[in-house]
Amino acid sequence: MPSVASEVRDYIVEELLDENRVCRLIQVSQGTVIILDDDSVSRVTKKLRSEQIIGVTRGLVEIDVISPETIEKTPGLLAFLSGALASRGINIVEEMSAYTDTIFLLERRDMTRAMEVLAQNLP
Repeated sequence: MPSVASEVRDYIVEELLDENRVCRLIQVSQGTVIILDDDSVSRVTKKLRSEQIIGVTRGLVEIDVISPETIEKTPGLLAFLSGALASRGINIVEEMSAYTDTIFLLERRDMTRAMEVLAQNLP
């Protein structure tokens, strides 16, 4: 199972986060998913061995829906927003929710349509 060496994690934390780059590390069953802005991908992949990399996807955009703190007690928002995007043919590459942030990773070509759909479905 590919894993991210501690020195790579340290590099990501020390360098990329200090530069206010988009950077997310998520532990999954197959290893660690690293979400970066396109400009940081080559910097990080150079520090990994080829067997540690399952795949690289470029050209994604992140849409972050920020909600009030009451969202933690509101059931179904992620399902509602995901359903609204899917019903318009917008593929969600990744989605996650943490505290007040609901984050969608989409193909760049879907960004404008996704923003319109979300604007129509949010108060």
